Amino acid sequence: LWCAINTIGTNGANNIGNVTPNVIGSTTANAQIVTSSTVSGGLLVGINNSASGIQNISNNQIGGLTANSSGITISSSIVGIQTTSGTATTISGNTIGSLTQASSLINAASTSGTGGQVTGILCSAFNSALPGNQITNNTVMNLTNQYAGIATTGFTRGIVSTSGINTITGNTISILSNLAPQTGTLTNASVIGISQQSASSGANQTVSQNNISNLANLSLTANVQVVGINATGTTLNLTLVHRNSIIGIGSASAGTAVMHGIQIYGGIVRTYNNFINIGVDATGASLTLSHEFNGITKNTTNRATIAFNTVNIGGTGVGAGAANSNAFRRLVNPTVTPADSVFSNIFNNVRSNGASTGTHYAININNTTNFLANGNNYFGNGTGYVLGIINVTPAAGLTPWQTASAQDANSFAVNPNFISTTNLHINNVTQSALESRAVA
Repeated sequence: LWCAINTIGTNGANNIGNVTPNVIGSTTANAQIVTSSTVSGGLLVGINNSASGIQNISNNQIGGLTANSSGITISSSIVGIQTTSGTATTISGNTIGSLTQASSLINAASTSGTGGQVTGILCSAFNSALPGNQITNNTVMNLTNQYAGIATTGFTRGIVSTSGINTITGNTISILSNLAPQTGTLTNASVIGISQQSASSGANQTVSQNNISNLANLSLTANVQVVGINATGTTLNLTLVHRNSIIGIGSASAGTAVMHGIQIYGGIVRTYNNFINIGVDATGASLTLSHEFNGITKNTTNRATIAFNTVNIGGTGVGAGAANSNAFRRLVNPTVTPADSVFSNIFNNVRSNGASTGTHYAININNTTNFLANGNNYFGNGTGYVLGIINVTPAAGLTPWQTASAQDANSFAVNPNFISTTNLHINNVTQSALESRAVA
């Protein structure tokens, strides 16, 4: 373990960088701090806090970190900022990585059975009331994980919260990559922008107004997964995921990689007013490998609310393979009422096949049990498009979907006419059929 700044103690307030920012390494040059591990599990940390009390970690610059190892069978890991304690923790305005330098944080190329990890911010400080952990306005950019083994703990993550009450807002997370052919799912997905994993109760968890782009697994093999936002929580409070922007998440794998814009896997989650644009890169160029793209995935027996989101699945000329794509996908239904509520979303799937035989759905649900939907717009116009599917039964158009689901009486199937392939606002130069047609 090598750590630049470490705070310990009880009942003490610490301010790390909020008056005069600390510079650890460099955000304009690489390999300014280089460590080498001789055993797997070696860890390089920029700032570590285990002190209790009120903690403020703000405005620091952490970059140019290289965690090497003594051999290909020895893995290493990096964490920019890590906190395991604090009655109220603020992590704000920090730059982790670099705006300009590729692979500003990079670990060793390794095939160890112990996964190498690269994480921007890891917060596991426990508290049960607001303000809790405030993780705001940070930039996490240009993180590279060279681990090449198959351990499902070999991942790259922008921001992770595992305990306490967390407000994760206004952060920019971009250019995170992983070389590992590991097939982990949920919190072990190979690349994750934000992972809100805390199930602490006492107040709502919030993930809001974050910009996430350019997440990639660069392994050429395996059915890897890449996730923009993972969200869970408790059934005693809400997890609020809203006003986030996600674009350009993908994989180089020849396998059937799976990408999720937002994945809901526990707690009671309300997901609303998000922009999700996948199947294309951040410039709008098509990602043509036959991979599964899911705009919003609901994967929990707890109820969820999905409302006022704009989801676009793009990409033309999709190559050989049979992977499907879904603007919204429900894998699991609530076992008891209340039902999942899916209202006033734009679910746009214009992904189009070249050699692929996959099907591209606006909506894909496991069944109609405890399912309510209305006021949505379902659209697609590419080769392989089908409006919806319930379990294994497709519904080619809006009327068959309304009949089969017994929902969406006031929904639409019209082109939303986005401004561009990278701007999902509706172009109001011409009158839109969707103007003022939402259903609350």
